Amino acid sequence: MANHIRISAEFSYQGQIYQPEIKVDLDNFIKTENFSDLVIMRLAKENCIDTYSYQYEVLQQSLLKFDQAEGLIKQYINNGTLDYIGFIQAHQEHAIFQDISLIAKEHLDIDDLNQHPQLIKALTASYLLAK
Repeated sequence: MANHIRISAEFSYQGQIYQPEIKVDLDNFIKTENFSDLVIMRLAKENCIDTYSYQYEVLQQSLLKFDQAEGLIKQYINNGTLDYIGFIQAHQEHAIFQDISLIAKEHLDIDDLNQHPQLIKALTASYLLAK
């Protein structure tokens, strides 16, 4: 499942209003520890803001707005704010479910794992134990 989102900011610098924005595939950012730092850097670079400028420092202090979401991420946006920690957890749970669904299909010939909640618990526990 692809998780796309638009990230934008609005700030004033030297009497001008700036509204940089980017569209991001969050699945590429999911494993990064410094999510907001990387997003701000990319927001600057894709909008021709020098990362060694005062304008960049103002951008770093600006409130980020998240919208136009597609995928699982859509459930973790509320009024332009992103629950990134909630999204990360749900994304990991979704990935685990996809993996154990494949195992259930291949070894137990189960097409709809959702009909077997106890098996979901057992396979998930085994999956996590193996990690």
